[in-house]
Amino acid sequence: MKEFLKYVLATITGIILLSIIMGIMTVISMVGLVASTAGNTPVEDNSVLTLSLSGQLDERAESNPMAKLTGQVSDNLGLDDILSAIRKAKENENIKGIYIEAGLFSSDTPASTHAIREALLDFKKSGKWIVSYADTYEQSTYYICSVSDKIFLNPQGM
Repeated sequence: MKEFLKYVLATITGIILLSIIMGIMTVISMVGLVASTAGNTPVEDNSVLTLSLSGQLDERAESNPMAKLTGQVSDNLGLDDILSAIRKAKENENIKGIYIEAGLFSSDTPASTHAIREALLDFKKSGKWIVSYADTYEQSTYYICSVSDKIFLNPQGM
């Protein structure tokens, strides 16, 4: 009986120690994940915001921390992320303009493309420039890019 109690207590102690170690490792991993996604990179002087309009536009981009850990990249763009980036670029003195790289861009609602265009118009009121380039302009991307000071098209494009 004495041996049995010794093995039971050893097993319980091992389980408790393993749980504590795994809990600490989980907390450290989560803190590291949050710290890596929340870090702000300083913007150098005379920088340009590159706005890549390619993929599917959703109201909110899917936030999946596990996909970031595995290296999976989603093609979906979040309307709130785009509008926030344009607003931050307007407020940042180091950003001198926006370069729009238009590609295969799909939006479910015209209101979303209108919201992006209005944000770009507001950006231009700050005296900064916008330049657009695409191999092919679709109707929604051309509508957004019509705000630009200059619109460039690949000579082989449409």
